[in-house]
Amino acid sequence: MIITTFLDGGNMSTQFAIGIFIRNRRKKLEMSQTVLAQLVDVDQSRISILERGGSPLKAEEIPKLAKALHVPNQEFYNFIE
Repeated sequence: MIITTFLDGGNMSTQFAIGIFIRNRRKKLEMSQTVLAQLVDVDQSRISILERGGSPLKAEEIPKLAKALHVPNQEFYNFIE
């Protein structure tokens, strides 16, 4: 399941906003894309694509990203509301 497709029809601006959020939060934590990828159990290229808004966020990625970025899952759903 993909969050933007599931929750808001795949809105590109939502993907972009989520990507900016991921990047800003990762940088605030002084974390590399490689480290975040390891924590989320995805390739570094997946983090790069997400941060650029180039692909919708998958629903199963939300809890892993939230934990790695030290934010509640709800932070990701706030972009849809």
